[in-house]
Amino acid sequence: MGWWSHTIMGGDTPLDYVGFLADELDVEYDGDYGEGSFHGYRFTRDVLEAPGVHGKIKAAHENCYNDVVFGEVVGAVYLWAGAAIPAPVKKGILTCAKAELEDCESRKTGFLRPDERAGYLRDLIEKIEAHKPGERVELVEEGLFENMAKMLCGEGN
Repeated sequence: MGWWSHTIMGGDTPLDYVGFLADELDVEYDGDYGEGSFHGYRFTRDVLEAPGVHGKIKAAHENCYNDVVFGEVVGAVYLWAGAAIPAPVKKGILTCAKAELEDCESRKTGFLRPDERAGYLRDLIEKIEAHKPGERVELVEEGLFENMAKMLCGEGN
């Protein structure tokens, strides 16, 4: 498992967690990464706002070893779909993002650069707090190959 970016979805772990969430919510992988797809899955408001969704999110969480990243992924999916976020889900997302932000602000070194990761976490927190159902919001993302190209061209870290 690796990380290639400081963004919320910038690693194998969050992408795995999207798959676990999709499995529990019966969202199929279609491999289409174009418009209307979140990393190959078509999450919709209907799916994310359905009765019992909170229990299904909890079930998906059981497959995950990193609670914080899972919570952040759930936030990214809800923002992307523009779905109403149930209060307990929203609380969980914010708890996760704020915990990692606090960790980033308290240390100066680590596998991920805490200062860069903190900016993406602040962005997620702000967008979750301001989120309005029906408004799709995308977070900044950087793909693996995009970052490889930057590094090969001398633009990367």
